[in-house]
Amino acid sequence: MNKKDSWLFWWTLYLNAAAWIILGIFSLIRLEADYLLVVGVCLTLSLANIVGFTKCNKGMAYLHSCQHVSDWGKLFCTVLCIALTNCLLF
Repeated sequence: MNKKDSWLFWWTLYLNAAAWIILGIFSLIRLEADYLLVVGVCLTLSLANIVGFTKCNKGMAYLHSCQHVSDWGKLFCTVLCIALTNCLLF
């Protein structure tokens, strides 16, 4: 993945959450409880995406740090990375 694609992906995630926050403020000012509920659900899902992709990114960074080790080391590193990622997600 190149830097431009990565930059676009992460900024899109953050801007999506920011847009839901702005819409939530507007619906709070207008006292529209129905829209505030929808915005709350959408903001929760956006934040879950950010947290999940951040954990995944950290796991992949750890996996890429194991590139200099032997094949058995890579296998151990991969299994450890998968186990850590599963523990972090739950």
